Amino acid sequence: MKLINSILALTGCLLLGTACSGEAGTQENDRKVPLEIRVAGGNDRSVIEGTTIPYQTSFGIFGTTAYPEGTVDEAIRNLSVFYDGSCSMSSPVMLDAEPRYLKAYYPYSETLSEGVMEVDIRDQVDLLYGESVDEDQPAWVNDEHPVATVAFRHVLARLTFRMRHTENLEADFQLSGLRVSPLYQSATWNVLAQDLTPDPFTELTFPLSQEVTQEFASFDLLVIPMGTDEPVRELTFYDADGQGRQVQLPAGEWKAGQQYTYDVLFDADTVHISEAVILPWDPVTDEETVITDDDNVMND
Repeated sequence: MKLINSILALTGCLLLGTACSGEAGTQENDRKVPLEIRVAGGNDRSVIEGTTIPYQTSFGIFGTTAYPEGTVDEAIRNLSVFYDGSCSMSSPVMLDAEPRYLKAYYPYSETLSEGVMEVDIRDQVDLLYGESVDEDQPAWVNDEHPVATVAFRHVLARLTFRMRHTENLEADFQLSGLRVSPLYQSATWNVLAQDLTPDPFTELTFPLSQEVTQEFASFDLLVIPMGTDEPVRELTFYDADGQGRQVQLPAGEWKAGQQYTYDVLFDADTVHISEAVILPWDPVTDEETVITDDDNVMND
């Protein structure tokens, strides 16, 4: 009898141990960990100057099941992330074992639930796109890796015009506008595919209030990127009386995230313009963060 009782007791312990082990396994499989967002871009951003995200502003994020494209996770569909040095999501996201890749954009719009944005350069809004990265490579998050670092890049190109007039002009003068022809006025930006699709070419006049003297003065334009095989571009500078002076831009592409600086010289009868000096878009670094358009950070 004692032997039977011992066997029954041992069997019960084994069954209990199996049940406990099964329960622990279930709890481990059901583990959820909150997503945390960090930004590889900093502060003091304006529409054209600088390369860092401003404090007290918001960007949007999407979570996808695969890279570079996958199904959107409904829990991470166009969530707003408020940035003031740290990141606060509009609603918490609990991560399980399945990987999620994050796509981001700036500035946030609550109408982007499908991840498609209409771009119009008349707004001169400096658009950014980003994704979660680890050591400069696309990275996923899950319950074991719940902290996402989002790196941003520029969607548009930046043109900088440095202007002055020669001593052959008797007086300084004021510019009231600049027409660029042809160029893309609008485009569709797909946040998930990180793809920009321009509408047909047009011409556009930007209003200016710029005095031209014998000292260099600069102004900037944000434009939709254009390739080297696209039409020759022409500029028309209008003075305060509406009189226009034309000059043809040197051939070349306008690439996203690049700054193209042209020197413009107004003479008595002609306008001279230099080849563009091409540099990355004014990288500005703080202690924690930087927005970069280096090709090593993310794929074009």
